[in-house]
Parts: sequence; structure tokens; C-alpha cells
Amino acid sequence: MESGLTTRPIAALVEEYLSELLNHGVSESTAKAYQDRLRYFGDWLSSTGIRLEAVTRDTIQQHLSDLRVQKYSAKYISVRLSALKCFFGWLVHDKEILAKDPAARIRSVRVPRRIPRFLEEAEVEIFVAAAATSRERVIVELVYGSGFRSAELLELDVEDLSLAGAEALV
Repeated sequence: MESGLTTRPIAALVEEYLSELLNHGVSESTAKAYQDRLRYFGDWLSSTGIRLEAVTRDTIQQHLSDLRVQKYSAKYISVRLSALKCFFGWLVHDKEILAKDPAARIRSVRVPRRIPRFLEEAEVEIFVAAAATSRERVIVELVYGSGFRSAELLELDVEDLSLAGAEALV
């Protein structure tokens, strides 16, 4: 077990964790999101006077409860908990800084699934009419007609299209 945890502030451990995530191929935006979530938890720990090595399952449950009281959504709380689970798992299993993982047995927050809202035909016609160029019109019709996600559309190359077969390779 690594010694000197009390001399290592949570911020330093978070930075080391993020550095390892980036080295393992996590995107910059994902690392930034984890940084924000873990910094928020570190600030919460500081405000309560709890040191990292003293965090228990109850501590994390209290943190989640505080988020609920502040009226944060289930999705927001879920991603916060996910970041904590990963971070504490790293502290225990990868770095052996903590003996027990306080987040290990905490159930994930149930996030209600929303039925996606779709556009009515009249709404799509407004978008098509608003298209300033034929390229924009094709994009609107392609997205509406195929259900492409924006990332799929952005990755689409001319070679992926078969105009004769009216097909696109996604």
C-alpha cells in the first residue's frame, strides 16, 4: 500500500488519474468532464472536512443525497457517481492508495429513459425551405429520411454515397 496519502491532496491524485486516462486514449473532453466532476467532489469533501482516506460508502451516499436536494437530475447524479466509481477503483486497484473502494457497492443511479421527440413533416418542410443551398437541403433531407446522427453525417464522404442506388454507407 502506498504511504503518505495524507500528504497528497485529492487535486494532485485527480491530475495523476486524468494523466493516466489520457495516456490510455481517453479523449480530452472526457478527461475534462472527469476533472470537473472529481474537482466538485473534492470541493465538497473540503467543505465537509472529510479527508479522502476517510471517505466511506455513507460519505458518497451523502454527497449524492446533497445533489438530489439541490434538484440535480438523475442523469447528472449518475455521471457524477460513475466518475467517483472509476476514480476510487483506480485508487484501490491500480495505485493501491486505499485499502477499500467506498464506491464499489453503490448502485448506479437509475436514469429514466426519455422517448425521443421527432419532427413532424410540417416542421421538416420548414427546415428544408430554410436551406439556403442545395447542399443544405440534401443534408436536412438525408438526416430526416435516414435517421443519421450528427457524428455519422460529419464522417460521411462522397465515396460513401451511391446516388444510383440511393444508398449511403454509414
